[in-house]
Amino acid sequence: MSFRKTGTTIKTEIMIRLGDLVERITYYTGIKWLVKKVSKIFAIDCGCDQRHQEWNNIKIDRNGISKDE
Repeated sequence: MSFRKTGTTIKTEIMIRLGDLVERITYYTGIKWLVKKVSKIFAIDCGCDQRHQEWNNIKIDRNGISKDE
């Protein structure tokens, strides 16, 4: 959460990172649990943590999508 002062009011902006958003959706739908179980059975790394970090470089705010460098 960042604070931006505009004039006499302080405006708060909540930045949602794409990796965090996808992780929450897959967690609450059970997809993350299923992928972890299947990848453990086949002894394959699903790449979820790396993808999460890469997708967190993309941020979504009310003005659209932008990519952090």
